[in-house]
Amino acid sequence: MMDTKFTENITCPFCGHEDTDSWESNDWSGTVQNCESCDEEFNLTVEIDVSYTTSKA
Repeated sequence: MMDTKFTENITCPFCGHEDTDSWESNDWSGTVQNCESCDEEFNLTVEIDVSYTTSKA
């Protein structure tokens, strides 16, 4: 199995195919995906990290 944690694109854990249009995807976390390359099914979990920066006005 490939390490597909915290990747910049949706990556198939079977063949390593990367969906370079991941931001365009309407699929949300917890959904089953089909790889465009090998047609295997895999689970998708979306990780969102929000941070804030402040400064004196």
